[in-house]
Amino acid sequence: SAQGKYGATPEDSVQCVQCLSLYQEFMKQKAYTDALPHLRCATTVCPASSKKMYLDLAKVRKYQLAKEKDAATQSLLADSLYQAYDMRIASFGQRTYVLGRKGVDMLKYTPDRAQEIYATLKESVDGRKEKSEAGPLAAYYQVLYNLYQNGEATKEQMLEEYLRIMGYVEANMANTGGGEDGEDGEDAGTNYYELARNNINELFFQVADCADIGSIVGKLMGERPDDAELHERLLKVMNTKECTEEPSYLPLAEKVHKAKPSSESAYGLGLYLAKQRDMSGSLKYMKEAVDLCSDCTDRVKYLLKAGQVASAAGAHGQSRSFANQVLQV
Repeated sequence: SAQGKYGATPEDSVQCVQCLSLYQEFMKQKAYTDALPHLRCATTVCPASSKKMYLDLAKVRKYQLAKEKDAATQSLLADSLYQAYDMRIASFGQRTYVLGRKGVDMLKYTPDRAQEIYATLKESVDGRKEKSEAGPLAAYYQVLYNLYQNGEATKEQMLEEYLRIMGYVEANMANTGGGEDGEDGEDAGTNYYELARNNINELFFQVADCADIGSIVGKLMGERPDDAELHERLLKVMNTKECTEEPSYLPLAEKVHKAKPSSESAYGLGLYLAKQRDMSGSLKYMKEAVDLCSDCTDRVKYLLKAGQVASAAGAHGQSRSFANQVLQV
């Protein structure tokens, strides 16, 4: 009922409408400090009256946090900010979505609360999977990395979660949509998923060396011999790191290429042969990698490598042709 939405009693409704209109007036003037008491009145008297007031409350808290110099007060303000997210969930649901936004802010304002941030973002990412926004995916991996630095997460966790989170990121690489429900999207016009991918890669490659990756790849291939999608992702990891010396590398690259030739598997076999100094064999696969990647995200990487291999194989015309194609991307 309208009465329920604007408070429990007719008196509440009058007070609610008054508080809403006063706080909105102050927000329009960017008088955030003046808006706060009226916002608090509205969220107390009629918590279900408007979702936007929780977004505005978060905005006011962030404004206060930006101005506050005292650490103890900052910590209290941060708690008030997080509470705005919890109150929003209590009245309007969308729990896993809102927890993602909350977790990103927790990492920004109180990064030392690592376990709490991890739990918040894990619930969000586990619930939303590839529907997750870029920000929470990157923040989740960052906080896992922070835990790893403190000895509270393992290298194996770092790799397994890397594979999972990268899957979600890559499912969205072409996506520059807005937030849910027309809310201010983090993704308006910028590919935040691409930024997330770069940040996550950087953290992961600080943690894992080829020996670690090789042994985990061997283990995962044994456990999940038919998971083609996993194999492709593992190959991408080994290619990015150029782990072609690992014993698990060649069987993986061949398996992926046989199951479904892709630019990634062709590139992998090309890399392997180049390391073996078989330049003409390598060039055949590098050409295939370029051909299979007409508009994939790694096209420039493949073209540059193909150019180097062609040059080493003495195929200078082909080398120039690859260089020219780089300029057209």
